[in-house]
Order: sequence, then structure tokens, then C-alpha cells
Amino acid sequence: MSPPARDIPTTHAAIKLLTTLTIYQPSTPFGSENMQKHRVDGRSLRDWDAFHDFFASEFRFPDYYGRNMNAWNDCMSDHCYSEGLVSLRIDNASEFKRMNEEAFNALVECSAFINWRATEDGADPLLVLSYYV
Repeated sequence: MSPPARDIPTTHAAIKLLTTLTIYQPSTPFGSENMQKHRVDGRSLRDWDAFHDFFASEFRFPDYYGRNMNAWNDCMSDHCYSEGLVSLRIDNASEFKRMNEEAFNALVECSAFINWRATEDGADPLLVLSYYV
């Protein structure tokens, strides 16, 4: 049985939308070959010192890194602009959030800010967080 005639334009619009979406090509490819992949056990980020130690070491922040979230924003942005798209997978994120909720929330908020600032300037997002709480 055929769908009612009134449903045909909706189906046609959906096909047109899918066709449009499938031909979109981002300005910077987001394939895994173009992304730096990092991983951390969230349990290791149990306090602010551990949090800043991890990022300073993993992302080779400069010696003058101020170990606060303003400095983190600057250093992480600089790293992403010079090295490319960064993916950070956080294992045991629920435990990280439970042990150090302030740092967890700051990481999420500051990562969003870095991406917002980049896209505000017309660039692509710089930082992808992958976690489950």
C-alpha cells in the first residue's frame, strides 16, 4: 500500500537533506589519521596537582605553565593550534568526577570554551573529550 500523498513531500525533503549531508566535506578532515589520540585513567586525576601534572607532561606544556585553568586554556589552545585536533578519552570518568568534581567540571567547561573560541574565529573545533559518567 502506498503512503498517503501528503507524506511524499516529507519523504522527498528527507532524501534531499540526507543527500546534502552526505556530500558535506569539513574544511579540516576529522579522520583518525589527523587526530592526536590521548587516554587517561580518570582515577589518576584525583586532585588538582595530579590533574595539572598529567596535562603538563602529556601535552608538553612549557615550564612556565601556571597550573591553573586560565593557563590550561592558553597552553591547551597553543598545543592544539600547533599540533592539530586532540582527542582525549577519559576512562573511569565517573570516578574522576566523584573524586575531583571541580576539576572534572572545569575540564569540560574549558574544553568547550576552547572549541567555542576556535569556531568563533571561523576555525574547526580543536579538542574532543570522550567519556561516560
